[in-house]
Amino acid sequence: MSDDRDPILEEERVRALISRSDGPMVIRPLPPVAGDRGRRYGGMLSAVAFTIVMVVSAAIGAGVINSLRQVPPSPAATTSGAAQATPPQASSPPSSAAAGFASADAAAAAAKQALEGRDYALLLRLVASTGWYVRWYEQAQTDPMSLTEAVDWLSNSSNATWRVDASAVHDAGISRPVGEKYVTALALDFHGWAEQRADILLRQVGGRWLWSSLLLYRPPPLGAPADTIVGYATLITLSDSTVTVRFRTVGSVCCSDQSWNDRVVVLRRDDSTIYNKAGGVGASSLVDSGATVGSDVWVQFRLDTLDLGGSYRLAWIVAMYP
Repeated sequence: MSDDRDPILEEERVRALISRSDGPMVIRPLPPVAGDRGRRYGGMLSAVAFTIVMVVSAAIGAGVINSLRQVPPSPAATTSGAAQATPPQASSPPSSAAAGFASADAAAAAAKQALEGRDYALLLRLVASTGWYVRWYEQAQTDPMSLTEAVDWLSNSSNATWRVDASAVHDAGISRPVGEKYVTALALDFHGWAEQRADILLRQVGGRWLWSSLLLYRPPPLGAPADTIVGYATLITLSDSTVTVRFRTVGSVCCSDQSWNDRVVVLRRDDSTIYNKAGGVGASSLVDSGATVGSDVWVQFRLDTLDLGGSYRLAWIVAMYP
């Protein structure tokens, strides 16, 4: 099936969605990704997530483009649909506890305890007093936050679940946000997103190790019209013409239709299939996207493309993580 929507306008709509901040600071967009594939990624993502709403406001034009530079909603406005308890507000750390930790390993262990155990007092000791910020991989970042703003932002999603791997502390290099070391984590149902992988960046300041920034890897959204399925899946086999995936629930959802959870689906690839790397960067092929057997992927297909062999035409596939 063809899609007559203007791909450039659709790209702007989806970047307004994916690149939005979940925090109180102003989002600073990173440089846009060039290329037709990147444009098509944006177009299709918007079509999936916003078809029902946007069909009544098709003449939005320049207003959509402008929205990329608007101040994002506050954390309270971006939590998931269910009513949530008011999180405790951050206050000054106890005077008896020195800020930071003596080693990167100790700071990593504190991050695990604070996030998994909802220990907000420990977060006040761990988070850098100034300059803490969040970046979304290949998308956008917040302005620097104060200590109380950062802890409030982290504790705002009362339904969130964190899993922090403090057993391996890695060198950060220059490609990540501010920090000398990092540990990996998984955030479920955090600020309205079912699943986000994360790098927790640690930095030594005055001989003490602090949490200096956060890098989040955010997959595409799950909204879709009734005749279309989008979802998170694991790629289990591939051939020259097909991919086979198994849908999986992450956080609270797997797909635009939750009844597809754990189902195995064969998807046919053709010349119109769209490929993307993590973060929405356009790719020329499945190999170029970085997705391979065992990878977590986001897929999209239409129900009316089912053939006699039991496969659907793959409209779009995105590697969820680098």
